[in-house]
Amino acid sequence: MPVWAFLLARQIGVFKKPSQPDRTFKFVRAAYMWLLFSCVMMPFFPLYGVLTHQVFAHTYMGSHRHAFTVGFISLMIMGVSSRVVPILAGMDSNRMNSLWVPFILINLGCSGRVLLQVLTDFVPSVAFPLVGLTGFIEFTALLWWGVELWRTMNVAKTSRTKMLTAPFPLGVR
Repeated sequence: MPVWAFLLARQIGVFKKPSQPDRTFKFVRAAYMWLLFSCVMMPFFPLYGVLTHQVFAHTYMGSHRHAFTVGFISLMIMGVSSRVVPILAGMDSNRMNSLWVPFILINLGCSGRVLLQVLTDFVPSVAFPLVGLTGFIEFTALLWWGVELWRTMNVAKTSRTKMLTAPFPLGVR
């Protein structure tokens, strides 16, 4: 899986410099970093279980799943939708919010959760109270991103009548 994920990211050019500036490329690039990280975690699952004397290491598996679901899937959803929705709304994405705050918050929350979930096996009194904080950080990031997307869709709704009444080129009539 790690080799497949690396080859996929390399083939589609995720780690190359983008040909034009785009506010959403950071989300896609970070999503692939989380995919690679979660794939690298997989082979160490049995070793972690042996080292911690667990038949099934729930905390490690939960950490891995969080890296994959929030790190890869959620960041990919955030990046692609933040690219597609403005296009469908007829807006210039270069003149929109850069989305740095939700990007930083979602990565901070995900990193904290992945690390703290494993640390609950070693220092539960420290790690468990902080796990909830990471969820709040991720929730804040998703809320910020969602409000931005909602605002973009509302702009599309108000300008839709302008788009529908625009004259067609003469060749189409």
